[in-house]
Amino acid sequence: MDLIMYNGEWTHSIRHPLPQGPGIAYEVLRIIDGTPLYLKEHHARLMRSLMSRQSFVDFSLMDYAKACELWVLALQENNFNLKTLVDPATLDVWHVQSPASYPTLQQYEQGVKTLTYSYERQDPNAKILNPTLTNSAAQIRKKEGVYELLLVDATDHITEGARSNVFFFKDGALYTPPADEVLPGVTRARILTVAEREGLEVFERPIERKELPHMEGAFLSGTSPKILPICQVDELFYDVTAAPLLRRLMDAFDQDIQEDLLAQRSLATKKGTRE
Repeated sequence: MDLIMYNGEWTHSIRHPLPQGPGIAYEVLRIIDGTPLYLKEHHARLMRSLMSRQSFVDFSLMDYAKACELWVLALQENNFNLKTLVDPATLDVWHVQSPASYPTLQQYEQGVKTLTYSYERQDPNAKILNPTLTNSAAQIRKKEGVYELLLVDATDHITEGARSNVFFFKDGALYTPPADEVLPGVTRARILTVAEREGLEVFERPIERKELPHMEGAFLSGTSPKILPICQVDELFYDVTAAPLLRRLMDAFDQDIQEDLLAQRSLATKKGTRE
C-alpha cells in the first residue's frame, strides 16, 4: 500500500489506484537536496501534454512546487524522483514517489550499452503513459543486458531512447533528432541551451542508422541519467575515454543543474520572507 497524494490530499493507492492505461499525461521530476530540478520546464511540458489531449487542469506552477515541498517533508528525504500523473478525462491528479535508477560512477566513466529497436510513438511530443513500449522495452533491456533501446522509425532513422533522448557528436558538433519527431525532454532542452552557451554547433535533424559508424560518440539524456555516455550501439563501439567534448558538456550541464537549484532556493527564500 503506497502513500500517494490524490487531488491535493494524502491517501493510499489502495483507495485511489494509480492510473495505468495509455493516454495518461505524466511527469517525473527529480528532487535534489530537497529542491525540485527544472520545475518550470516540467510543469510547462505537463501542460503541453494535456493540451495535446484537448484537456486543461487547474494545477499551477505554485501547486507543483507545494506538492514537491510536502513530499520532501512527508518522506523525510531530500533526494528522490516524484511522479505526477493527470487523467485528461477526469482531471484527477496523482503524485507518488517514483523508483529511481541512477547510473553508477562506472557507467558515467565507461558508458552504457544500447540496442536499436523498431518502434514509432503515435504522439511523440506528448509525455503520456505507453504501457506497451514501457513493458516490452523493460523485458528486452533485462534479457539483453543493455541500459537502453534506441527507437528506429519506418525510414530507418534513430529517433530517441525508450525512456530518454539521444545525441551524437563528431567534429566538435552535436547532432540530435528534431523535436517534432521525439518527446522533447526537459534535459534535452537544457543540454541544447548549455551547448549553445559553450559555443558548440548543434544540428537538429533526422539521423539515419547508417550514419552511426561515422559519428565519434553518443550519449543519452534524461531526468535520472542526466548526460550518460554510450559505449555501444548494437555491434558498434564508441570510445568514451577519448571524448573531450562529451566530458566538457557533462561538466557544463552539471553546472547548469547547480545554477537552477540555486535559483529555485532563492525564489523559495524570497517567498518565505514575504509570507
